[in-house]
Amino acid sequence: MDGFELRTRVKREQVLGAAFDLVNTGGGAEALSIAAVAVHSHVSRATIFNYFGSRQGLISGVFDRFLAQIAEGAEHIVTQDLPFAPMMMALTRYELDSLSRVSEQFYRDLMRWYAEDDGPGMQDLRARYTRQSFGILLSLFAKGRKEGSVDPEYSDEFLLLYLRMMTQGALDPGIRDAIVPYSEQFVKMLIKGIAPSPSR
Repeated sequence: MDGFELRTRVKREQVLGAAFDLVNTGGGAEALSIAAVAVHSHVSRATIFNYFGSRQGLISGVFDRFLAQIAEGAEHIVTQDLPFAPMMMALTRYELDSLSRVSEQFYRDLMRWYAEDDGPGMQDLRARYTRQSFGILLSLFAKGRKEGSVDPEYSDEFLLLYLRMMTQGALDPGIRDAIVPYSEQFVKMLIKGIAPSPSR
């Protein structure tokens, strides 16, 4: 990477960091302005437009970066040498902690953007994030089966659906905030639910 590319990456990260802070602590994505981001990031408006093309492009960049950071952290946890149950606990804690650090408005904006935005590249982004998430979970299920912690009767498809059903409530910010103190109990119930029955 040459000096120009490095400077560009650093400036781009400054812009995304400033925009994230403004969306998270300000009035949400709707209130974000390029002028405010320029002031907070110390990067000119022209440069911001050059990097992201538009205000909406910048907002998409903020949410994409946030999801990418969560996925990167989750992938790091999965590479650790942990048994199934502690790894499941570590993943759940990590994701809940990541979500608890953002405001309710940021979370609502993120969910709306992910579900509704049809801008350039969104289909690819959703597919990439889904592949990453499913890849992490599938490797975790395989580990659990190998250890005897996951009932082999349950297919990957069923387990993905089961987890989606169990975590769907977390899309409600009120439930998201309330469940954080009970994350350990939540995961214990989840693990018990997919474990082989004692008679096996």
